[in-house]
Amino acid sequence: MPSRLEGRRTTRATPIDIGTQGTSCQVAIRPECIRIAAAAEEENDFEATVEGRIYLGDHLRLLARLDNGQLLSVKVGPETITTEAQRIRLGWSHRDCRAFPA
Repeated sequence: MPSRLEGRRTTRATPIDIGTQGTSCQVAIRPECIRIAAAAEEENDFEATVEGRIYLGDHLRLLARLDNGQLLSVKVGPETITTEAQRIRLGWSHRDCRAFPA
């Protein structure tokens, strides 16, 4: 089911108790399900800007802001090299993304 995000972009998500098309919803995805993607590698893909990195031992949390202002937390391996303000492409499968009633 396609869900429209702020900024007129859409994402495909698995609907959870959503009514008819056009119903307002919230979209959720776990940080470990978001991947740094090459162009068109994932069915949902968005550009973002890296705003921070948090080292957590066996992994990093990237803080990445989408163009619509939404801040995402992305779990990546410690070998991932990014710099603050770097533009990256993020992607995920609709199977990992859920749309809930707002």
